[in-house]
Amino acid sequence: MILTWNEVESYAVKQVQHRLIKLTINIMITKNDLRAQFWANANQLVTKDGVELDLHNDELVILSITLQNVEEYPYTVQLYAEFGLGEFIAEMKVRRLNSMLEIDAHMLFSLLVGGKARYQVFEI
Repeated sequence: MILTWNEVESYAVKQVQHRLIKLTINIMITKNDLRAQFWANANQLVTKDGVELDLHNDELVILSITLQNVEEYPYTVQLYAEFGLGEFIAEMKVRRLNSMLEIDAHMLFSLLVGGKARYQVFEI
């Protein structure tokens, strides 16, 4: 069987694309990638769900959300969890920078139930 140059080139491109896709799936974000993302955003990110992610001393990530009642209830509840950079990557399964912005209140409640988050009650 004799292949044309276009067929050989097409096959080679498909092989490279296939390997790049496999490589992309297996790559985990690094601590330096995470630090750079925080530095680019003044060490704080806020998700669409209102969860704040703060970087302290380039090593500690604090996730928190403050819950307030709209009625005349005199208390506010804050859920929060603290992780080192490596722990944060592993616990939150951060594989790409945008996945940090997918962290929501449900995840914080799951961390609370699992004993990895805490809460504080404040009187207004």
